[in-house]
Amino acid sequence: MIRSFINKLLPALAVLAGCNTVGEAPMPPPDRVVVNFIGEVTRGTLDGTVESLDLLAFRTHDGTLDAVGRSDGGSGISVSLSCGTALTFYILANCPEGSLEGISCLQDFLESETLLEEAAGDTPQMYDCSTTEGLNALDNGSSILFHLKRYVAKVSLGSISVPWLDEFEPQPECLIGRIALVNAKGSSGRNGDSPHNGDLWYNRSGLDAPAGVSALLIRNAGTEVHGSAPVTCSTTLYAMPNHSDSEEYYGSVAWTPRRSRLAIELIVDGVPQWYPVTLPHLDGNCHYTIQNVSITGPGASHPDEEIVRNSIDFTISLTPWTETQEMIYFNNN
Repeated sequence: MIRSFINKLLPALAVLAGCNTVGEAPMPPPDRVVVNFIGEVTRGTLDGTVESLDLLAFRTHDGTLDAVGRSDGGSGISVSLSCGTALTFYILANCPEGSLEGISCLQDFLESETLLEEAAGDTPQMYDCSTTEGLNALDNGSSILFHLKRYVAKVSLGSISVPWLDEFEPQPECLIGRIALVNAKGSSGRNGDSPHNGDLWYNRSGLDAPAGVSALLIRNAGTEVHGSAPVTCSTTLYAMPNHSDSEEYYGSVAWTPRRSRLAIELIVDGVPQWYPVTLPHLDGNCHYTIQNVSITGPGASHPDEEIVRNSIDFTISLTPWTETQEMIYFNNN
């Protein structure tokens, strides 16, 4: 990982009364203090990368938005905050520019959603929250440590073997085709606390995700398999948290929210077959790995269809995703 020190400042992007226009030096009234947020951002690869940071400060006692600021491209954040007032800070990573516009109070923020389609490739959005009793000019040099957590859950597929092929002579050609998340949640509450928030779903018993999110939910492995010899797929997909308890399969009269499934397409002598794996409750910032997959019989004709015969064995492991730490320093010089 590359650690880069943020040493450039942005003017205040939004403050209450008393701030000059963007681009001018902020001139706070006597009851406010200009604070420069200067920190050290840890940048990783793919789903650990921090491309931008948004800071929102709400007055704790009534939820009023006190100030907002954005760091983009490695710069710091400068905002004008109320002196001596308890504040609740939210820091968000990788939010598309403009996606937080219209938020004027904490309730607006808590009722807003983050969308799976807003993720840029494998760079998911992150968040954390902290409170302070109030800042003033004497707080120069104090700091807050944020632990950035991802809204999304990560689902990975490891090794696959098909001992079923050993029953045939000659052995048919076999290819692992698409790997997909079906019944995938596409939205989550902005504060990340409740997996029940959000009512947007993709791949509802099928593979109909639009172009904006299909790359996060459907991958083409294109891997040849030869009998019981395991092969590694190394496929990773992303979805929002899903705590649905229903295990309904394709074929119900009407689609209803249900467990997410990892569907594996096996193409045997040109004929596609599907092996859906029902997943446990999905939580944000958690990594679910399906490995030691062993296919021992025919599959289903649909990615969300129950396999009549027990034709697949696998293991699922869960590990918390490593959090990205962000230290924000108050510098009012």
